[in-house]
Amino acid sequence: MKIVIVGCTHAGVAAVNAIKQFHPEADVVIYERDDNVSFLSCGIALYLSGEVKQLADMFYETPEHLAAQGVSVKTRHDVLAIDAKTQRLQVQDLTTNDVFEDHYDKLIMTTGSYV
Repeated sequence: MKIVIVGCTHAGVAAVNAIKQFHPEADVVIYERDDNVSFLSCGIALYLSGEVKQLADMFYETPEHLAAQGVSVKTRHDVLAIDAKTQRLQVQDLTTNDVFEDHYDKLIMTTGSYV
């Protein structure tokens, strides 16, 4: 089973953890527009109030650690279109600007927000 996760904020990391726990054989691919993962948007208020000093402290996971768990992490990739009927998506590599298609059996949307 191939599971594609679009976006990888806290919800994306939580999804990966659950998938790997209950379906360790699943092929998991993450497409994240930014170059980081696991942003805790719930901590924005703590950052703005000064309780958290650095915005970088709102990240607790790395693409490298997820990859070590067998997850294919594609940072700097933008999902341009999703065809739910054919279970295909169009993706752009934001580093090279190449556009390609991928497929999935299950799709999880965890797009979060932009900071």
